[in-house]
Amino acid sequence: MPQIHAPPDAPADTDPVKAALGDPEVRRKLHDTALVCLARWKPYANRNALEHDAEDIVSRAQLTALKKAGTFDASRASVKTWTQGIVRNLARKLCGRPNPSDLSAKLDSCADGGESPQDRLIRSVERELVEQALAKLLPAEAELARLQYFEDLSPSEIAGRMGILPNCVRQRSYRIRIRLSALLSPSIRGGQS
Repeated sequence: MPQIHAPPDAPADTDPVKAALGDPEVRRKLHDTALVCLARWKPYANRNALEHDAEDIVSRAQLTALKKAGTFDASRASVKTWTQGIVRNLARKLCGRPNPSDLSAKLDSCADGGESPQDRLIRSVERELVEQALAKLLPAEAELARLQYFEDLSPSEIAGRMGILPNCVRQRSYRIRIRLSALLSPSIRGGQS
């Protein structure tokens, strides 16, 4: 989709976000983005349910974009990219997908510190949950996760230890973070694991 601008005949003070959201082509692209996310994250849903959810997400995304139009920065992203990010975030929330940053918080909470015995007990249980999740990964994936999260090594240092390229470390780390996040998500939300 091309860069979105206000129509040429619009007044000079026309907001590009409002102009873009009024364009039916933009709405169709947002709908397609929502459908792709939902189809990927809800693989067993029927087409009608996906269409209904996609329309709901697009409506919410438009409302959110209009509310946040004042925060839009054209130097950082196009309106298309900005609104598609809103659509993806709403789709993730709708599907109950764990956010990869939840894993970082979970792993940070495993660090030992000078806390009370009760806090240490809670942390040991959390550490055990993380270790159980790591055991479900391939050995190379678990090693990479331990090097990154427990030894706090940089991608270059991990690459040197594992004999792979730093770019491979970043790609694998991203996939591992998503897998671990999914494995830890019941415990992150406070449910049964």
